[in-house]
Amino acid sequence: MAYIELEKTEYQPLELAGLILNNIDDYIFLFDSAGKLIFFNKSAEELMSGLKKDWRELYYTELFVTSKDLIALIQKGLVEERLFHCKDINLEFHGNINVDVSIFPFHAKNRVEGIIVSIRKNLSIIDKDDFHFDSLLTILSAIAHEIKNPLTGIKGAAQLLKELETNQDSRQYADFIMREVNRLDSILSDYLSLTLKPVLSDLDIHEVIEQALQVMGSDIKDKKIIVERFYDPSLPNIKGDASKLLQVFINLIKNAIEAMAKTKRGRKLSITTKPAKEYMVFYGNSTNRNTPSEPRKQRWIMITFEDTGEGISRENLSKIFLPFFSLKTGGTGLGLALSKKIIRDHGGTLMALPKSKKGALFKVYLPF
Repeated sequence: MAYIELEKTEYQPLELAGLILNNIDDYIFLFDSAGKLIFFNKSAEELMSGLKKDWRELYYTELFVTSKDLIALIQKGLVEERLFHCKDINLEFHGNINVDVSIFPFHAKNRVEGIIVSIRKNLSIIDKDDFHFDSLLTILSAIAHEIKNPLTGIKGAAQLLKELETNQDSRQYADFIMREVNRLDSILSDYLSLTLKPVLSDLDIHEVIEQALQVMGSDIKDKKIIVERFYDPSLPNIKGDASKLLQVFINLIKNAIEAMAKTKRGRKLSITTKPAKEYMVFYGNSTNRNTPSEPRKQRWIMITFEDTGEGISRENLSKIFLPFFSLKTGGTGLGLALSKKIIRDHGGTLMALPKSKKGALFKVYLPF
């Protein structure tokens, strides 16, 4: 094991220990022997930032009140004063997260003075898919390029055949070939456009939502759907790609319409915009080594789409953003996956949440 000669560094031992803990992505908590929170690192602070209570004075039974398994594990660690590991524990912080937990006795002055809880968030199946989604799109793009080139030749040959052929049946076959080539070319062009990053400019998110409602206006009218708007006019403009965000909103509205088509009454789509209560804290690197970096809060606007359709089962909630997974007959399973990628390219997130009553609820978070 190698040690740093601390006298040659600009940090004192305690300061260096704090810096190390605050650069660890794991959520680190220290509780005293009575179970009261006395220390947490920056990752843990971000995790708890949305809590309404003053979490600085909480006991572990209050902080982790939604997880009986974690409470029992910490209690066992405090009583038996030994190390424990546990995998796949569910916590309720800004939604349900799956974590692995390690419990360590905290030794000071030759006795156990408390317990250290180290929590590591597991990648969900959706996050894992996000991680590989860019690679998937690269493959799709390469395949699309390879197919488009011979399509041009096929289309040209069909056009020439139609001009030279006098037989009516042969000319109809040539027309059919050209129609199918154009359809396939349109699909491939859509795939190719997916790999393009958004071109950001100032935009009013309400204008984009209204444009999406206008595009889907005929279907909304035909299905006799009531649209409720709850817009916050004080929201600032954001940096975004209007055409790509329009694609996301059209897809969410279209899904809501299709979900409500099977219901006989009470068809209602509610769209809400407001500042999100959640925020993220960034700790950037300071250009001056002697000046600590200042934390920066990232705020979000939240757009919710809530319908009164058939809803989504909890089982399928974990799958609907997976590429090629679809609940619709004949669906490609790309709409929501690509919508999530577009929002992710904007620095935001798209999520589906369970509802106690029928219907679906989607939330879009975009930074401002």
